[in-house]
Amino acid sequence: MTTSPVALSASNERPRTLGRLLTSARFWVVRYLPCELAGTVLLLTAGLLTLQRTGSVLGTAVAGTIAESIGFYAVAFVLILLEQRRVVPDGGWRLLSRTVGLGVAEFGPVELLDTLLARPALLFVGVTLLPNPAVGLVAGKIAADVLFYVGAATAYRLTELAGWRTPRVPADADAVAAAAEPVAPAMRELRRRQLAERYAHTDLAAAHDRAGGPVLVLDTGVVRERYRALRAALPGVRLHYAVKALDHPAVLAAVAEEDGCFDVASEPELRAVLDAGVSGDQILFSNPIATFVERFAAMSAGVRTFVVDNHVELLKARDLPSDCAVLIRLAVDNPDAHIDLSTKFGADRRTAERLVATAVAQGVNVAGFSFHVGSQSTSVAPFRQAIADTLQLMALLETRHGIRFTVLDIGGGFPASYRDLEPSAVEIAAAIRPLLEPLAGRVTVLAEPGRCIVADAMTAVAAVVGVADRPDGRWYYLDDGLYGSYSNVMTEDVHPLLIAGRELDQPMGEPSWVTLAGPTCDSADVIARRYPMPELHVGDLVIAPTMGAYTTVTASRFNGRPPATIVPARSVAAATVR
Repeated sequence: MTTSPVALSASNERPRTLGRLLTSARFWVVRYLPCELAGTVLLLTAGLLTLQRTGSVLGTAVAGTIAESIGFYAVAFVLILLEQRRVVPDGGWRLLSRTVGLGVAEFGPVELLDTLLARPALLFVGVTLLPNPAVGLVAGKIAADVLFYVGAATAYRLTELAGWRTPRVPADADAVAAAAEPVAPAMRELRRRQLAERYAHTDLAAAHDRAGGPVLVLDTGVVRERYRALRAALPGVRLHYAVKALDHPAVLAAVAEEDGCFDVASEPELRAVLDAGVSGDQILFSNPIATFVERFAAMSAGVRTFVVDNHVELLKARDLPSDCAVLIRLAVDNPDAHIDLSTKFGADRRTAERLVATAVAQGVNVAGFSFHVGSQSTSVAPFRQAIADTLQLMALLETRHGIRFTVLDIGGGFPASYRDLEPSAVEIAAAIRPLLEPLAGRVTVLAEPGRCIVADAMTAVAAVVGVADRPDGRWYYLDDGLYGSYSNVMTEDVHPLLIAGRELDQPMGEPSWVTLAGPTCDSADVIARRYPMPELHVGDLVIAPTMGAYTTVTASRFNGRPPATIVPARSVAAATVR
């Protein structure tokens, strides 16, 4: 016997309908039962206490009624307050006024009707029609309660449909601006114009479609330009590009073609640089903690300079050939750095002095010192202070041990501009150059720039895949997020600029404050909250400049989603022309 599609559909619809009814009933029970229980408990408590102390039936009724109202509405307003905290997380008078207003809207009219008309009438009808007065009172109360809750629930739904409970944009514009993520309007407009000029003849949507998902458009011309500019600003300094920032083969090839040097921190990074045709003597192995196998692989490839920062790693270096040298990594105090790299690595001054003494006693060749002022350091002061302190330490230990240091590695930390205009690497270089020039011919100075070389070399292109209105406003879901290209938000607390694709043709105009989230099932996958954007729809593009550093290298395959496809800017432009 076969079942018709119509019958099958009907049989499937019944459980769904029942499920919806149960869900709705559960919602109203959770919303109003705590209020009812609180009111009933206070009614009984106040009524019995009054009856015990006064013996007055009228006083008992009055006290019980007042206490019931206090208990009911105290819990009701607390529930509304907790609900509205998701809309106004900053609290204050705005939260209080919204709570009171919504409470009055939900319960005010129905309370007046209940008190002045419905409840007295229903109690009277119950007592009149039913033979037992007690039963009549109970029946009348139940009927009045049903009407009260139907009225309250109706008012609740009306305020919800009107958008009063979950406004898309809070009414107080000043409060919105204060709570929104800081985005400098001038910086946003500058980036918008730069992107509009760069991709004026490029179909980014087609590039996204061809890749079948998010893309990162890579322009190696920017890599060459930034490397050349920093090298010109620091003449005589050997720039070792930090591979950990972006290890794409095209980037490594671009730096190699500039006759650049490299800084690696692992064996895979070492292999990638060697595959680019770079010789070992142009490579610095900067990870202070490394296995024998890693250092042996680097040594076998021709690497001759290694970094250590503690006693155990220094003793490991005894196994290196005599023509290899170590640099002792120093800790640098820089609380203003975006990421303090000296909490995990680096020796303090006294430890460094002991390490040098041990190296001299053990026959380990200490060529000098290295330091890192911290990632995304936006002030020149830490660079100048670290250089001065290190040079003073070098002079002291040279005198104490009768040795000569030949290398000073000033590390990286040169910033990139994301939502604010930061000092450029060239500007910082100009400020520290006078401290380094006297070392020419006596000390080889190294640097490890990474972010400042590649940050502006990649642009992220994602698409809106979902839209939802939630208690805190409008949410847009992109096909790229914190587990993909925007991993720098989570790993580095970096906040890239986000620009709608349609803004490349015209300025945004009046924005809405929205939340932009990634595609994974993790609730932490949120790129930006209360961020100014124009209205978007499914399929619209969201573009982020300055996405070359620490994006693909820290991306994962969470939920099985592959990282964004890296596409050369030249090939995107060529495909657009075709």
